[in-house]
Amino acid sequence: MKTYNILACFLLAISSIISCNNDSENSYVTNFLSDYLKLTKFENKVTSIKNGNSMEAGLFFTPSADGKITKLKVKIPDVNNALKITLWKGPTILKTETVNVTKADTEQVFDISDVMLTKGTEYAITMNSNDWYKRTITDGSNATYPSAIGFLKFTAFKTIDGTSQTLPTTSVSNAYYGDLSFDYLVVY
Repeated sequence: MKTYNILACFLLAISSIISCNNDSENSYVTNFLSDYLKLTKFENKVTSIKNGNSMEAGLFFTPSADGKITKLKVKIPDVNNALKITLWKGPTILKTETVNVTKADTEQVFDISDVMLTKGTEYAITMNSNDWYKRTITDGSNATYPSAIGFLKFTAFKTIDGTSQTLPTTSVSNAYYGDLSFDYLVVY
């Protein structure tokens, strides 16, 4: 009877350890925007632009692990009840979310249905807006790409003028127009 109890306790302990490991392996890349701004030095100088030029703008990135985007995050200097955020794989639109930004100068988080991403594939996240923060480096220098943060490698920041939903093509390394990010859950 003692052998049975010891074996049962051992199996229960092993099961708990395996369960804990599985839970901890799925991890979010959070606050990558804050880390990106520090790494590129775009946190140094910020100008709020309201009713500026309309543009589609965003970050191009490659995940180093399979995963999924579960939330979108945006902060702009004005309210916008129809801000369009788009996830791209090459020129193909994976998902477009139209979100209601109800507070200026406040990060808002939007739950979305999961968007699965494959490691080693380049993606982009963009928004189309005429309200954004222009972030530059104080000394006027350029950011260096790629910039790796957690499971994500940022390869470029790109823009294209206009209100149409078009994949940006102009690389910009001396400024970042945002703020736009997401939560990325690694899937093992």
